[in-house]
Amino acid sequence: MQEAREVTEPFLLQDIRRTIETTLASLGVSQDLRAQIQSHGLGGIQQKHYNRHDYSNEKRDALEKWARWLLSGRTRSGKVITGRFRQRRKS
Repeated sequence: MQEAREVTEPFLLQDIRRTIETTLASLGVSQDLRAQIQSHGLGGIQQKHYNRHDYSNEKRDALEKWARWLLSGRTRSGKVITGRFRQRRKS
């Protein structure tokens, strides 16, 4: 991507987390659920002592939204990324 001048800065691992966080927010996933997915969890008395729910169904639903977005090849601006993120066909 750098050689093709599609990006101006080197890729960093934090770019993945930032992209996921931003995209999930744009897909309507709540900040609390994004924190659960990114392993930040939630703090405070209520979460620490009273709420024992593991959010697995909610996280799965949010990550399925992410996967559909990723496989669609669309950017945040709505442009289609050609030749990328194509789902492989089963042989």
